Amino acid sequence: MDRFHLRHKRASTEQTAAVNRRQSPSAGEPDYGHVGRTPHIYLSFYLDLPLDAGVSGGRGFNTIEFGEPPLADRSDFDLQRFLSMPPLPEPAVRPCTSLYFYRVASGTRPPFIDVEKVLGSLPPGFPSSDELPPLLESHSVVKAVRVVPRATVEFSNEWLGEQFSVVLGVLNMTLLALGAAADDHTIGPITEKQLPPVVLGFKGDIRKLRGAEIGGMESFMYAVYKVQGVRNQDQNASVINYALSITHHANHGPFYAPMEFLFAARRSFDMGLLSQAVLEAGTAVQLASPEAFAAIFVLSTATKPSDTSPARAHNASTCPNNSASARS
Repeated sequence: MDRFHLRHKRASTEQTAAVNRRQSPSAGEPDYGHVGRTPHIYLSFYLDLPLDAGVSGGRGFNTIEFGEPPLADRSDFDLQRFLSMPPLPEPAVRPCTSLYFYRVASGTRPPFIDVEKVLGSLPPGFPSSDELPPLLESHSVVKAVRVVPRATVEFSNEWLGEQFSVVLGVLNMTLLALGAAADDHTIGPITEKQLPPVVLGFKGDIRKLRGAEIGGMESFMYAVYKVQGVRNQDQNASVINYALSITHHANHGPFYAPMEFLFAARRSFDMGLLSQAVLEAGTAVQLASPEAFAAIFVLSTATKPSDTSPARAHNASTCPNNSASARS
């Protein structure tokens, strides 16, 4: 699957209304002012978070980018009201990212469903995965809206990926602030790998705004990352034997701890946890350096021409710093 695979289809009337309807305090259709002539892309991504941010009911946050001047032909358009956000001191249209939080309670994966596949059936009298009561957890679903001017309404998958990166950055900044303000360490930034591999989105041109709706909205699926798929082959015999050798020296091998941190760094890097990967890699180097110097010293003294006795060579080959440990 291509990283930025994009598939368009015409959204149904119900979907368009659900995404774009904004209720006005007064009766009748809301009037947001003159839309203008400059193309203004409306993007929305629905992100299923692995945590509950503690905000629900469509409440949200808005981040406005003041680095660029506002659009001159949209000075009369009330973008903040259209986004259901508080008004700005000076009405203007600039690129912005709005986040709307919703809480969803859903059942977790049945605890014994895979064990049941392995055993064929559970012991007599033991409840099956279908008979267990649902284990509910709450988590947040965020509708992330990105509004950005563009010379044309046509855009590539790469540009869509850039906008998604901006949205994820704003979301993580908001989650970090929420976790710090609530003193709740379970609320914090997420990586792409913690999202579903594919997310639902909608796109449209605000110039087609009619009343409370954007006409001609289209839905799309955005591939966040490539799924690894199912492994079909087991490890070969050489890998198994090497693993047994590493396990044999786990208790006294000096390089076991650095290896553990090194592979932890690689896993963190693959998940997008770059800061954690740097810390783990640095710890691996810090743990390995003195042991490496000690091993070099022992081997160098063991191979001096002045002392090549069989007993000394035997001690060097059986010390904890042997080649098998060094490889681990």
